[in-house]
Amino acid sequence: MKEILIINTRRMGDIYAMVPLLIALKNKNPNCKITLFTFDETKKCAHHLDCIDSVATLDRLHFLTLKKSEIYSKAFALDFLYDSVGPLIESHWDLVVNYSNDSFSTYLATLVTNTNYFCGIKYDIETGTLTSSSNWVSTFNEYATTTPFSFVHTVDFFINDLGLNQSLEKYNPFRTSPSLDKQAEISFQKIKTLEKETGRNVLLVGIQFKTSRKEKDINYNLATEIINEILESKKFYPIIITAPSEEEKEIAKKLNSYFNNRLVIVECDLFGLPSILKSLDYLICPDTAVKHMADLCNLPTVELSLGPSPIFKQGSRNEKSIVLSDDVWSRNFSSKLEKNNPTSISAKDVMAALLLISTNYLDTSVLSTTNTNFFRPQNTNFGVIYKLIAGKRESYKEISMAVIRKYCVETFEGETTKLDLEEFSSKETLQWAKSQMSNLALALKDILNILRSLKLNERGFIKNLDDLLNRNNEFMISTISIALFKFKLENMINDGVAVNQIKIEKELFHLKTQIQFATVIAKELIATHNLSGLYEESRNY
Repeated sequence: MKEILIINTRRMGDIYAMVPLLIALKNKNPNCKITLFTFDETKKCAHHLDCIDSVATLDRLHFLTLKKSEIYSKAFALDFLYDSVGPLIESHWDLVVNYSNDSFSTYLATLVTNTNYFCGIKYDIETGTLTSSSNWVSTFNEYATTTPFSFVHTVDFFINDLGLNQSLEKYNPFRTSPSLDKQAEISFQKIKTLEKETGRNVLLVGIQFKTSRKEKDINYNLATEIINEILESKKFYPIIITAPSEEEKEIAKKLNSYFNNRLVIVECDLFGLPSILKSLDYLICPDTAVKHMADLCNLPTVELSLGPSPIFKQGSRNEKSIVLSDDVWSRNFSSKLEKNNPTSISAKDVMAALLLISTNYLDTSVLSTTNTNFFRPQNTNFGVIYKLIAGKRESYKEISMAVIRKYCVETFEGETTKLDLEEFSSKETLQWAKSQMSNLALALKDILNILRSLKLNERGFIKNLDDLLNRNNEFMISTISIALFKFKLENMINDGVAVNQIKIEKELFHLKTQIQFATVIAKELIATHNLSGLYEESRNY
């Protein structure tokens, strides 16, 4: 495989977040050339990533100006668009990856794909229906994009689709300046040396507060409390990191004034940031591009997941990191949150997480009074997941996510996996299994009703189908199989009533088989956790 095109038209953080996929591709195909297509406003991220060989862009704002203009013909917009993407269409690609899976990227992926080796979703040119490269991608498109409780990280759906092994070891993804690396190392070592002369062996903690969205920012009051906690500790030393923007400069100036100009403030752009991160010991930040860069630098991070930040889809991937969240199970992940959305995460929570990262010591005195969830990333064979290590549990939802992951691996890959549910009591596991068995029985009943109405040409077909789809929820084992069934149904080619009836019937029988397999998994869970007696007893009761 020589020429690979990656289409990613999301935000800057998403460019860095997908780097594990690019590295996995490079590891498997050392001589390949990776071209990234993105929008102009995010191209600067790609230019200092060593795993990207070339960048093609579209000036999105200029294109939209031409498209929406009431003065000029829409042909100007089409000409401008083709000038940008025409060379991609005319080139040969050995692999095309539609990482964004939005409407624009899907149209583009359809136009540029001239090989069967494709990852993502695209349109069938003849029928206009959507096609998917695998069940992994269909699941991402139909399930993971609609829920904040994804069972693996976003990038892992694509890594699994392509059958790659993820590993960041022995790979420096950034094109950094050796002189900047050396300057950051010398400057930070000087701080440590000066502190050592006062009897303190400090660890340097970078702190970054701003994001591209106000509702995800660490607010000023919490920022001052975090800095104060670090200054009072004998173990850590704060380094304030800001971008070269007037807004961030003003915040840094205000913070420094509050602390009587005692703070060390480092201002740097994206190109210089890896040099800074590599010279730090730890980082505290919200969900931002900086967090993803820290992952790539293997820098342990305390991530404050605020606003609409989806932990389970885009959280830190470093196993040494900790992700903090307000009670994640009841949290509002809406993108329409107020800009100054309150949080229960405290400076003491942040310090407890920092101590946990640095010493593996969990301060139970803090945890007993906090409403904050502490999550730790964990690498598995099929992606990064997040283990709750402190805070409120929701056993039903946590068990569901683990079992759904098992279901997908076993049905998509044909591999048997073990469930680690030791943190849950027998009672919690039994309650989960009983609820799932009941839901699965209802889903099977819905399918039988649909098949009956389909065979008899009854009007109840649509109603029965609605019952099945509306009964589905993100924490049912059958949620994935029903979502995949819906995807196939919505993109079924219209070949006439008789032919389509046969197709629908075939898909319903396949769905029935999948739900029966989900039932087997639930029964296995009861058996392997020695709950059979309790289950029968509860049924009799």
